[in-house]
Amino acid sequence: MKKGWQLMKKKKSMLIFCLSINLMAFPLFATATERAGDCDRNCLKDIALNMLTSMKNHQSESLPLARHYLLTENGTPVSPVMSTLWRTVTDFKTPGAGQYVIDPRTGQIFVIAEVSEGGSPSVFYGRLKVVGHHLTELELYISRSKGESGQLFAPDELEDLPKAWSYDVPAEQKASRAELMNVAYGIFDKSYGNPSGSKSCELVEMGGRVIEDPDALKLITQADAPDLSHRATRGGVSVPCTVSDRPEDKQVRVVVDEEQGVSASFGIVPGVVFPSFITPGLESTFVPSDSSAGWKRLPNDIHDPNGTPRQSRHQHGNLPYVPVLKTMPASMQTVEVVKFYGGQVEGVQRYMHMQPIGSGSIWNLDAAKQ
Repeated sequence: MKKGWQLMKKKKSMLIFCLSINLMAFPLFATATERAGDCDRNCLKDIALNMLTSMKNHQSESLPLARHYLLTENGTPVSPVMSTLWRTVTDFKTPGAGQYVIDPRTGQIFVIAEVSEGGSPSVFYGRLKVVGHHLTELELYISRSKGESGQLFAPDELEDLPKAWSYDVPAEQKASRAELMNVAYGIFDKSYGNPSGSKSCELVEMGGRVIEDPDALKLITQADAPDLSHRATRGGVSVPCTVSDRPEDKQVRVVVDEEQGVSASFGIVPGVVFPSFITPGLESTFVPSDSSAGWKRLPNDIHDPNGTPRQSRHQHGNLPYVPVLKTMPASMQTVEVVKFYGGQVEGVQRYMHMQPIGSGSIWNLDAAKQ
């Protein structure tokens, strides 16, 4: 009996030894080689460009996907081979200054690009996460019209972003990672404070500078009482970069680029789609719920031109009246990209995709955080 017990102990010890050798040889090796942070700036940029090229060539099989990955297109879970992007994109313009946010520490890159779908330009933007040179997360969006982005849509202007986006920030003006993180979280969380915006800062939405009628802008941003005299430009005035009544999403996610002094903040905000008659045509605009008071202060003829001098600017066919879209609730997936240096916000880009009322994000669930 004693000999049998000793033999069993010997076999058990040998089994534990073999298992230890296997664990040392494989999992620890995998952990050392497959982790976020081992893909530098050039590596991350190459992977982003390869992804765009694979869309253009309709070759999703060329993506360096991890064994297990997450992918969404406009918020919907999908595999690349079943995605619209790899079916419809026929070309893209190589992203330039201001169109990347690269964070090697977390293995993430955010990229913005003008893509073509059979000659029709669209705005593509997306966040990638890379572990061990393989894609583990692809959060992708494409906006094809003003309706999908809520109002503005200017893919052709991505090549002409304000000068701040091509400014090479000197070391003495660079913000720390902690400062950039604070600004990034503060975009959708007022408890972080309202960062100061420089007088020259210009707001960009969906690729183009935001230009507004000066009288309308004063009414909308009444709480901030901005001085607009230095913002005069063709077609109106450029919109300030920071306002106090910004919308909130406490589940904001961020990507931080320490080298460029840039951050990208991801959030979903509830809002309302209003009819809009500021410019000719039957238009609508998405307004965040937290900011809707300013929109409601606008003159009544901007909400409904019927029976006013403005009616003649918005004729619809031969109808004797101007059709007015009814106000409807919606949600907006928003990415806010901020250039921050010298203690001030020097540039803001905003990219949006309309979502149904009450929308959430798979990226805020536990499954996406594992």
